[in-house]
Amino acid sequence: MGKSLALKRRLRSPELTEARVLQAAEKVFGDNGYANATIAEVVELAQVSRGAFYLYFDNKDDVFKTLVARVIADLFDVTTQRSSGSIRNRVETSTRNYLEAFLRHRQGLRCLFERPDTEVLASAYLITPVVVVVSVAL
Repeated sequence: MGKSLALKRRLRSPELTEARVLQAAEKVFGDNGYANATIAEVVELAQVSRGAFYLYFDNKDDVFKTLVARVIADLFDVTTQRSSGSIRNRVETSTRNYLEAFLRHRQGLRCLFERPDTEVLASAYLITPVVVVVSVAL
């Protein structure tokens, strides 16, 4: 059974491995905060080796920045999707999509403002969807 698990791990696609690491990192950062999160916890939760982690990311800071960029991109994407109907319907749909995406990423977003260098970047991007929602309505 040990060989079977090892073989399955080797056969994973690179995209799947990176996604597993990012998903695990989002949970670990959300549960522990950035300062207390460790790469060891991320690789254990993702069920990948430390070597696999370092194929995709240089360090904890790198995986955090990648995670922040992906979360922000998701938030932006869902608010820029076109919807039909009245202005009110478009605003409601965009707002609902944004809030659903925000809830999907609540663990990663929980520790977003712990680091001073991501605060300005994150606040700018988190405000952007609100502007997009309003501009879609107009």
